[in-house]
Order: sequence, then structure tokens, then C-alpha cells
Amino acid sequence: MSFVALTLIACTKTKKQEQREEKKSQQETHVDHHTAQNSLDWAGEYNGIIPCADCPGIEMTVKLGEDQSIKIKSVYQSRDSEFIEDSDFEWLEDGTRIHSEVDKQNYYFKIEENRIVYLDKEGQKINSDLNYTLKKVTDEN
Repeated sequence: MSFVALTLIACTKTKKQEQREEKKSQQETHVDHHTAQNSLDWAGEYNGIIPCADCPGIEMTVKLGEDQSIKIKSVYQSRDSEFIEDSDFEWLEDGTRIHSEVDKQNYYFKIEENRIVYLDKEGQKINSDLNYTLKKVTDEN
């Protein structure tokens, strides 16, 4: 009879251990699904001056629409050159970056609270002490 009791206790411990392990596994695999795409008020107009290799800077204005439209205006300081590009953008898988291709030119931006950051041609942070941030000036109307 005591053998039966020990067997039942052993089985009970095993089930409790399994439940603990399952709960721990669920906690470890819990992923925060909040991203810039679904958590931030990202639509609107952003502007700032980003570095330029052969001029004092590029005055950049970026308008992001709820319909995933993007308008990029680039004015090269100390030059008479201005570029305005209209296109659509797509959210990248991580939900924090967007990509747009205009005339074979790739644009990537990281969306943050009330600002966007201009990224390199592969969608990665530019490794520099220079400022590549555009601040939000208006919400989309």
C-alpha cells in the first residue's frame, strides 16, 4: 500500500513540475507586440537638417500619411537644388522601420515617439555622431 502512495505522490509531483515548466516556457516566449506601427501616432510631418557630404546640410521634410503615403522634400543648403518625391512606404517586419523606394533610391526611417531617424541604404542606424533625426512638427490632418 505504501508503494501505491509513493507512486501517486511521484505522479503528482511530475504533473506540478510539468505545469511549472509549461508556465515558465509561456513566460519566456511572451513577446511584446507593441511596435511603432501600432502604438505611436506616427502620421504627420517631420523636419530637420541631416548631414551632407558636400554641402552644409540637407533640409529634409517628410510627410507620412495614414494611407502609407510618403512625401520627401530635400533642399540642399548653399545650392539651388530641391527634390520632392512622392511615393508609398511599407513597414518592415520589426514594426519600427519603414522603407520607400523612389526612382531606384531607397529611403529608410526608424519611427520613434515624435521623431523619425534617417537610416542608411540597408535600413540600419548610421554609425556617426552626427544628427540624422527629424522632429515631428504636425500631425496628419
